[in-house]
Amino acid sequence: MDTLHVPELKKNAKEGGAIIVYGDEASLQQSPTFHQTWAPVNVQPKVLSKRQRNSQKIFGGIALYSGKFLYKHKEENFHAETYIEFLEELQKHYYKRALLC
Repeated sequence: MDTLHVPELKKNAKEGGAIIVYGDEASLQQSPTFHQTWAPVNVQPKVLSKRQRNSQKIFGGIALYSGKFLYKHKEENFHAETYIEFLEELQKHYYKRALLC
């Protein structure tokens, strides 16, 4: 079986009425950092902090020809099951016509 190159894949998908959706994921972290502070001489400074890291995860997909963007926000860690859930949602949205790259 020959490997299709991207231009051929796009052409075949368009001719066949398929939709190409490019997907990716991102993880954004927010953690407290301190650059500098001040205090009177011989006094230990006190810095109030919740000492916790916040993290947000996002799956996204964009349709090649329409530019339609779909995303799913997750608070839990990424793993195979959460990615499959996202792909199933994409599939429902595109009425089982999606071709994912």
